[in-house]
Amino acid sequence: MGFSVRVAKGVRISASSRGVRTSVRAGPVSYSVGSSRRGSSRSSYRGGATGGSTRASYAASQRQLREAAKLEQAQELRQAFERILNLHRQEFPGASRPVVSPPPALDESAVRQRHEAAALQGIGIFKRSERAAAKERAAASAQQEIDVERVRQAAEQDSLQAELDECWRALNANDPEAVLDTLADAFEDNEAAAAPVNVEGDEVTLVMLAPPQDVIPERYPTYTDAGNLTLKKLPKADRSSFYKQLICGHLLATLRETFAVAPGIRATRAVVLRSSAPDAYGNVRPELLIAGRWQRQAFEGVRWSTADAVVVVNDTATELVLNQKGSAKELTPVVLNKEPELANLVGIVDFAELTEG
Repeated sequence: MGFSVRVAKGVRISASSRGVRTSVRAGPVSYSVGSSRRGSSRSSYRGGATGGSTRASYAASQRQLREAAKLEQAQELRQAFERILNLHRQEFPGASRPVVSPPPALDESAVRQRHEAAALQGIGIFKRSERAAAKERAAASAQQEIDVERVRQAAEQDSLQAELDECWRALNANDPEAVLDTLADAFEDNEAAAAPVNVEGDEVTLVMLAPPQDVIPERYPTYTDAGNLTLKKLPKADRSSFYKQLICGHLLATLRETFAVAPGIRATRAVVLRSSAPDAYGNVRPELLIAGRWQRQAFEGVRWSTADAVVVVNDTATELVLNQKGSAKELTPVVLNKEPELANLVGIVDFAELTEG
């Protein structure tokens, strides 16, 4: 029978270097992952006024610069690997009923001064009785303006609050448009591009775009038996393991954010896609890495501070489709021969833009 997944009628999914877009109001989402290596600054050697350093001291200074650069790169690599292992531990505050901010305070004193200045215009300072009567009229007209403005502000605030309450009601009732719009907005700043593509009852379907495996650093910092820092090449099995952690970490973060911002959603079907390597003609195609279904309640009680992302993905899914290969347990594309609905979803994804520019 295969994994069940549906996409809203008429939806097309476009994946590009800028993210994932759908025709259901899902705006482009950009993402960047992996460590970026800053070029180490080069120090130029200049001799002093007395003829400069000796060749030995010059060599020593160069060794110090190289060690400093290695230390900096090692720190960046450590941070990159730690970040990969902690992606799924991101916290997302739960959605709450939006409340309109109170209107700015009305400057009643300025209103009264304006009315009084207008009322006293042309009345001499010695015409005390006329000035007193003018001030009374000014006070009354100023108070009337203040009362009218307060009523207007209250009506405007009530109207805006009513609009927000209707949006909140629709979101909690899992109105498809409300849920899709809310999730699309929430995913805009995600590192792993994602887009909602369908809502049925209290279940939403998402598509996430995975980064290529080459975002995993090729080397990691360690120490030799002599205690010297070295940047060792990461074994293939370890690199595959970190890649799975990366994909599962981003997936879990996307799921947690979904449940946080869409309080009426009880289950999420997620499909993780990746672009293939270009063929001889420069064309790429979408590859399916993971498809699964996760319920909100399954995330309750998860020990996020210690649980491994791959373990959480496996232990919390009610349905899960993925393919691992070889002793390295490398995550490889799922064969879709027996997954007609997944094949249909992959078939409406356009990866052409990935080959542009």
